[in-house]
Amino acid sequence: KRLRADDDLRSCHVLFISRSEKEHLPEVLRQLKRRPVLSVSEINGFAEQGGMVNLLLANKTVKMEINQAAAEQAGLQISAKLLKLARLVNS
Repeated sequence: KRLRADDDLRSCHVLFISRSEKEHLPEVLRQLKRRPVLSVSEINGFAEQGGMVNLLLANKTVKMEINQAAAEQAGLQISAKLLKLARLVNS
């Protein structure tokens, strides 16, 4: 389902934030703060800014950065198996 930055984002379970929404990122993350919504993006620095899962392309493979603290603040738990595959970052 496509949403706009001014829509109520809290009704989602998983929210993918595309690069085209980079300028709205602070507002989107503010709306999601401490809400049980898994935030995923491809925006550089997304996890450091408070997003949960950042997907990156490196050497023709997709890599993940995970901000475990952001997920925990939202009441979400990321599996240990997934954490092993990712680079952990802090906001």
